[in-house]
Amino acid sequence: MHLSGDLSGTTDAARWAAAAVSIPVEVLDCRTVGMAMGFGVAAAQAAARDGVDLAGASAVARAVCDSSTLRFLVPSLEQLRKGGRIGTAASMLGTLLSVKPILSVQEGRILPLEKVRSLPKATARLLDLVEADLAGRPGAVVAFHYFGNQSQVQELTLNLQERHPEVRTVLAQLPAVLAAHTGLGVIAIAVAGRIDDDGDARPSTAD
Repeated sequence: MHLSGDLSGTTDAARWAAAAVSIPVEVLDCRTVGMAMGFGVAAAQAAARDGVDLAGASAVARAVCDSSTLRFLVPSLEQLRKGGRIGTAASMLGTLLSVKPILSVQEGRILPLEKVRSLPKATARLLDLVEADLAGRPGAVVAFHYFGNQSQVQELTLNLQERHPEVRTVLAQLPAVLAAHTGLGVIAIAVAGRIDDDGDARPSTAD
């Protein structure tokens, strides 16, 4: 399993490698990143442990990734612009007007959701959107990503836990390969569906 093929060439490289070996390999472009992908990995592992075959485990992972959401905001769009993940015009808009866009990964691509005038307002709005994602997802799990701002994101995590004590949360530093494109101060929040009693993510049946 690899991050979206629209954001990285890793999946294509893996497919090339899979075709060159004799063992069965299923390459899955999860069409997302971060813990939205990680939840799918956990689900595939649980399925394999339960005796599900390769195709079945891949289908489980795909369902979890497809039903997960990933929303994030960054203090500056410059790193995303340099990496070619957003256009120059969008980056200039964010810089010149001090707009703090809330972004999401949808169908494998980074897309803008909303533009908010300040970082505190954008952070509050991001949490509101996450709460909306939780509707109809009993047993949901929420992962909070940070890079260089752990205390800030810990506070957000506690805020959500106070509002929704039934929701399981994960706090995880954003991997360096992703942080290189988002920069310091990124806040990313992934929401997956139901979690089984053993702690593994499963697709929600109430989307």
